[in-house]
Amino acid sequence: MAQTARMTLSRKIDPAVWYRADWEQCDDWIIELTDKEIQELKDAVSRSQAVPIANLCAGSFPLPAFASRIRELRNELIYGRGFAVLRGLPVHEWDRESSARAYYGIGCHLGVPVSQNA
Repeated sequence: MAQTARMTLSRKIDPAVWYRADWEQCDDWIIELTDKEIQELKDAVSRSQAVPIANLCAGSFPLPAFASRIRELRNELIYGRGFAVLRGLPVHEWDRESSARAYYGIGCHLGVPVSQNA
């Protein structure tokens, strides 16, 4: 005779459990980049041009002034609400590859990149 798994529903209490309405009245999930952080990103994009994007790592895309905020962002993504918006990336100044390089480079500071096309 087959057994049926019993499921109990309980309310999960966790920062990553939220509704849109929870964030409509606040904006602490928006991270405004400072002029110094933007310049640092521009410099990292320029200095890393010789490295193929897929070979970038935190060491080849240094962001020392942005490092503490990236650590805070990483903690928020992993242990907090699970999302954030970075505002101020100068994508209007970059071509598509430079924008991709900036996003990938930031990602390298958040964790280890893994291809999703495998």
